[in-house]
Amino acid sequence: MDRELEVEVICGTYEEFVVGYQLFTYSGDDKEEVRQFEQTFADHSHTASVRAVACRGDLLASGGADEIVKLYDMRRRVESGQLMDHQGTITCLEFHGRHHLLSGSEDGRVAVVRTDNWQCEKYLGRHKGGVTALAVHPTGRLALTAGKDGKLLTWDLVRGRVAFRTNIKAAAEFVLWSPDGSTYAVGVQGRCDVYSVASAGVLYSLKSAGRINCAAYLSKSLLVCGDESGQATVFDVSPGGGGRGCSWAAHQARLRALAVMARSETRSWIVTASSDGWCKVWEADTSESAAPAEPSPVASYNTTCRLTSVTVHVPPEKRWPPQKAADLAAEAAERAAAAAERAAEAAERAAHKVARAAGDPGTSGTKRKAEPGGRRRGETGEETSTPRRQWEREESEKGG
Repeated sequence: MDRELEVEVICGTYEEFVVGYQLFTYSGDDKEEVRQFEQTFADHSHTASVRAVACRGDLLASGGADEIVKLYDMRRRVESGQLMDHQGTITCLEFHGRHHLLSGSEDGRVAVVRTDNWQCEKYLGRHKGGVTALAVHPTGRLALTAGKDGKLLTWDLVRGRVAFRTNIKAAAEFVLWSPDGSTYAVGVQGRCDVYSVASAGVLYSLKSAGRINCAAYLSKSLLVCGDESGQATVFDVSPGGGGRGCSWAAHQARLRALAVMARSETRSWIVTASSDGWCKVWEADTSESAAPAEPSPVASYNTTCRLTSVTVHVPPEKRWPPQKAADLAAEAAERAAAAAERAAEAAERAAHKVARAAGDPGTSGTKRKAEPGGRRRGETGEETSTPRRQWEREESEKGG
């Protein structure tokens, strides 16, 4: 029997684990296809509950109540390091492109980190009471952050400053940009408000059978929401769609998180995770002419964990739209350059250790990089502390 890898679903849990499950399609001579989950890993690097996970290409990040962001190389299947840019629980993570990772925390700040050297470029201001959600515009020029202070901030990422402040009078559970950036969704007080960028007003205020606590865009006109009753709803949020929706009983417990992966121009998979440990995959019609309809079930798996968050790692051959050869070559070159940089840093550290052990007086005057905790001026103009980092670079210590 032949099998084909479709996607890897990765979940964060209250039990401090990051767990992964690969979904395979099995096919035999009778051409009947069967899809089945298989657990691939269970990583216990965090020392407190995992609150957020995010994946982009072969990069995976997880953040938790231990105030640490863990980094993983999904191609080599190893933990590659950790970031300590915050002094509070990590509440949200989002990659933008191949070059940036944004993390929000209960310390009220959003850290913008480059993924080539994992250095924090800047901190985006402070929410009073902590950041609850963030989203980056598809262009990378704007970002939305929400906090426990009941404020929704629109950031100009080019200048690193706030462009607009909106008082939404409550902490938002999620913020999302549509794929084309023309609308954004905000989950607040049990409903989902969809805003138009052009009019700066609310297009629709969506409600479900229970309190809406997670959502994801299927397309620029379709939005899927999950609520506390276990019900999921696909809404038409196009300007002329009227906000009509189609609901189905996705789970028997509270829906905790949603993730979406495109399969083609007209089909997408929805991954749903509930508080009782069930993870399910559904297939939805996302064609422009499609009306909201109940997705068809694809596969399900009981993780037996208390799930908090979910993301997907899609193998290169399954990514949509298909990656061009030039893009794949650029990613490979970036990985090689990063590995070479890590190897050079490891060699430099080793040389310093050897020189100190030999009592070389010249090393005492050697120019060295600023130690963690030193002062530097952030791009926003405010004086900030350089974040402490504890890198676990076993491969680098071996020279790559």
